[in-house]
Amino acid sequence: MQMLSFCLNHPQDIDRILDEFREQYPPKYSSILCFIFTGITCGLILLFAKYLLYIFNKDPDVISIGTVRLQIIFFAYVFSFAQEN
Repeated sequence: MQMLSFCLNHPQDIDRILDEFREQYPPKYSSILCFIFTGITCGLILLFAKYLLYIFNKDPDVISIGTVRLQIIFFAYVFSFAQEN
């Protein structure tokens, strides 16, 4: 709540902070960094998919089906992010 009140009471400070961020990280580089981070995150999730699913359900059939589903979803997620930017 404090951050919201700061934003509402000091819009010029927010503009200054955003301008400094844009100067330091131009949109081109921000998109590349986001794409790399998304790819690494999705890769880690795909690498540990069976273990992540095992936390929620211990049935081997559910884990095998869920692993395939995660592979499809996260593989497509990386390309949907690239399409947005």
